[in-house]
Amino acid sequence: MVTLALPDELFLHAHDESGKMLTHRSSIEIGLLGAALIQMWIAERVDLVDGLVVVRDPRPVGHPLCDRTMEAILSLSNAHAPRTWVGWLNEGALDRVRDRLIDVGVLARGTSRRLGLGKARYRIDENAVVTSHARTRYAVLGLERPAPETAALCGLIAVLRLEGGLYVNLSAADVLNRLEMIGRNTPREVREMIAAVDAASASASVSMYR
Repeated sequence: MVTLALPDELFLHAHDESGKMLTHRSSIEIGLLGAALIQMWIAERVDLVDGLVVVRDPRPVGHPLCDRTMEAILSLSNAHAPRTWVGWLNEGALDRVRDRLIDVGVLARGTSRRLGLGKARYRIDENAVVTSHARTRYAVLGLERPAPETAALCGLIAVLRLEGGLYVNLSAADVLNRLEMIGRNTPREVREMIAAVDAASASASVSMYR
């Protein structure tokens, strides 16, 4: 089975069983960029110093969204906060992650599900979805201690309000509270990146209704 990166898993959690996006595209793209930054931190490619993203190791992670983000960070001489990066680089993130999932065989063009691209339809590997969602549900239900990526994913799901797609036998409020608690127990750097996604997503939502 293909190992999915954090942006991949967030992409899968951001769509319901019919393939419909569970929130606005702009919020999902901001979340995906935040997921890329967190993946890069977990892989020890970047760090947060005084609230700014700095490069520790410029080698590619091997994920197109992460590697594009690294290129952008390296292209500037000044360091910037996660909030800046998720605001600047989020456009097109959904397409990059979708294309990556097609490349690794999790999505295939031409059948029933419509995942994040207009009227184009895609077949999805149900095993990948089940496995990804199972880890998140186990974390929410306290059945296993989440891995760092899963804990970060829970925090991102909470701030993007994607909890409705988890289908656990709890109230929506309880699910959200548990996701938030898991997110609060992540390392400081991850919490700051999740907070950046929260702030940028909220700002994007307000802009949509002006």
